[in-house]
Amino acid sequence: MANKTETKEVEYNINQKVKVKLTPLGYYHLAEEHNHYVGRVPGFERRDWKYYQEKADENGFTEFQFWNFMNLFGGVTSMGKPQYFCLTVLLNFDS
Repeated sequence: MANKTETKEVEYNINQKVKVKLTPLGYYHLAEEHNHYVGRVPGFERRDWKYYQEKADENGFTEFQFWNFMNLFGGVTSMGKPQYFCLTVLLNFDS
């Protein structure tokens, strides 16, 4: 008989925070997503990838609401595509 691994499920609200380590391509993607709205949204100014890289914490993680992270990176995430972020993320259950 095979060993059965117990799975623990936890509730996680997608409005809570997730911390992700972006690759250089991920930072570039964030800038492109933002710059798409320059001239369409009052007050939006052009940003480059360095702007977003500087927002990462001391361990290299960038924080998002989980739904926003899915919205920003869902369309570019797929097996065989370039990697925009490291696959291990940190979930914040306190936010």
